[in-house]
Amino acid sequence: MVFEKIGTTIKESFNKIKNTVIVDENLINEILKDIQKVLIRSDVNVKIVLEFTKKIKNDFYKSDIPPTLNKRDYLIKIIYDNLVVLLGGDYKSLEITKKPHKILLLGLYGSGKTTTVGKMGKLLRRKGYKPLLVSLDTFRPAAYKQLETLAKSINVDVFGNPNAKDPIEILKELDKKDLSNYDIIVYDTAGRDSLNQELQKEIEDINDYVKPDDVLLVISADLGQSVMNLATSFHETCNVNGIIITKMDGTSKGGGAISACALTGAKVKYIGVGEKIDDLEVFEPNKFIEKLLGLGDLEELLERASEAIDETKAKEISEKMLKGEFTLLDLYDQLEAVNKMGSFSKIISMIPGMSSTGISKEDIGMIEGKMGDWKIVMTSCTKKELEDPEIIDQSRIDRISIGSGISKTSIRELMTQYRKMKKMIKYIKPNKIDKMENFDINNPEFKKMLRKMRKR
Repeated sequence: MVFEKIGTTIKESFNKIKNTVIVDENLINEILKDIQKVLIRSDVNVKIVLEFTKKIKNDFYKSDIPPTLNKRDYLIKIIYDNLVVLLGGDYKSLEITKKPHKILLLGLYGSGKTTTVGKMGKLLRRKGYKPLLVSLDTFRPAAYKQLETLAKSINVDVFGNPNAKDPIEILKELDKKDLSNYDIIVYDTAGRDSLNQELQKEIEDINDYVKPDDVLLVISADLGQSVMNLATSFHETCNVNGIIITKMDGTSKGGGAISACALTGAKVKYIGVGEKIDDLEVFEPNKFIEKLLGLGDLEELLERASEAIDETKAKEISEKMLKGEFTLLDLYDQLEAVNKMGSFSKIISMIPGMSSTGISKEDIGMIEGKMGDWKIVMTSCTKKELEDPEIIDQSRIDRISIGSGISKTSIRELMTQYRKMKKMIKYIKPNKIDKMENFDINNPEFKKMLRKMRKR
């Protein structure tokens, strides 16, 4: 995942701080040097990195340490706070002052604009808005058809004219429609391989005609530092006030996106975290950093669960999780809902303390690959076996294998993963909460500080 190395380095730095006896200038310089290295290697602009680490040092030396914290915890808090600022600062939700609220998406060819427009439609509908998706891409063949297909899959209205040669022509046709029933209109524009004069003129004309409330630049996480010039050019053309980063689920470094935000003053509004239509998230810097540091995001997990399954079932699962109870029946219900909630790896990443449970990335990848077989296996189990999986011995495995047509090896793998997941569920019980938050740092004040930061 993008920024994964940054998260690992920050966690290591936090542990290094907590395990030291004295917080002096040598330690601070060592920690900041580690952070500088990982940020620069992640394609964050060198000037921005130096300003960032300088700010951490100044904040530490030029402010008073709260009486409830020691020097070590205070240094950790300052690093955390500055990371939040680096990634955009305090989160502000979408503000709709009039209807329809107009959102214009811009970006180069291949950045994923059209797919992102579809994802935005799903996200906005999920938030209770009624969106209209408008295709203004007259450059790329089948652009309208792609958006139309996406819109139909999420039950959202779409408008466009695949035969139009000029986006302004489409906008004039749109003016003849009654749009008072829509809360938000999201406009998909054409891209090019670069921001040439033709594209610049086109988006200037669209921007002048639409007069959007928000102009969001869609950039791919794999563009590196070249994205800085791109972001500046788009910003100068039509005053970009927000950024959407796509391909955050890949192995790209992603630091160029941070640099782009710093240069334009625009904040990241959304991030694309996968290929599915549900894989677009509102970007909240503090929650994103908590995920990087292994704290997860139970709030988002529960929100997705409530959409995928009925409220009663969601409540039952929540209560069982808090009690540490977990059967194959529960696993089966969750596998049924997984496709609606997103990828299994994403769901797991939202659970606090995941990095300490013993379930590796390889385990998660194997679970995703075996889900289909496991669902078949569970339909071949008796009710008693589903409720009490520990009774499944070799003779039962033989019978289940014959009945399901699934290999005995796969059935044993299911039992192994079931036991690991049961252990993980027990790990997140309330009486284990401290283990999730302390990064192996045993300090009550530090835990209290983390809880306060998470409520900000």
